[in-house]
Amino acid sequence: METKQVLVIVAFQLVPELFLDFYCTFMEIYGGLRVVHEALWSKNAGRKKNHKYFYFRHGDMPKWLYTKFFVTVLFLCNSIIVCIKKP
Repeated sequence: METKQVLVIVAFQLVPELFLDFYCTFMEIYGGLRVVHEALWSKNAGRKKNHKYFYFRHGDMPKWLYTKFFVTVLFLCNSIIVCIKKP
């Protein structure tokens, strides 16, 4: 399997999932869960302002975004490496 084919397969998985997640989030917000989403997506929720470690000085949402980005890139690279045929 070529790298291009793997990227196409990954795109078929990630793109619809991304749009579905956005759609569900917006429907929840308009359905009455706005207060919950505002508290959850606040950049300062879960933040420890004067903590000695940089990681803990950020709220939960930025930490989730860092982790999700890292894991997504890690899985993509792993999928490509596994599918590459050695000559």
